[in-house]
Amino acid sequence: MKWSIGSIIRFDWLEKLANHLKTGKLSYDNFNFTDYKRCALRECIVLWPERWHLNTAGEPVLIKSNNDKPYSCGREFFNLDTVPYDHLFVPTMQKPELFGGQLLDDNATREQVADNIIAFCNKLKQEEKR
Repeated sequence: MKWSIGSIIRFDWLEKLANHLKTGKLSYDNFNFTDYKRCALRECIVLWPERWHLNTAGEPVLIKSNNDKPYSCGREFFNLDTVPYDHLFVPTMQKPELFGGQLLDDNATREQVADNIIAFCNKLKQEEKR
């Protein structure tokens, strides 16, 4: 099944984000899965400052995009359809049976989010080999 919105899912960028989350060296204090100002997507401005910046509301968005919302920018950047994006970045929307990982609630830690990203990448890359 195709889960990307373009050519291919950017597994390399997802893995880079997961590894960064695991280090704990984030650009803010207190990771919050539900707040665009303190979530995984917010770290894109650190990892890819040439592509991401904060909008006037302090939320991460792509610099050159027709999208002006973090959700849409995240999907565009990682080349993800709605279901896999939600699995990775939206509380209680995980589909472990499809993508691996675990169900995450509003209180998920950066480590749990990183683990889900890694499990997602590993599972889909394995399926591509079949």
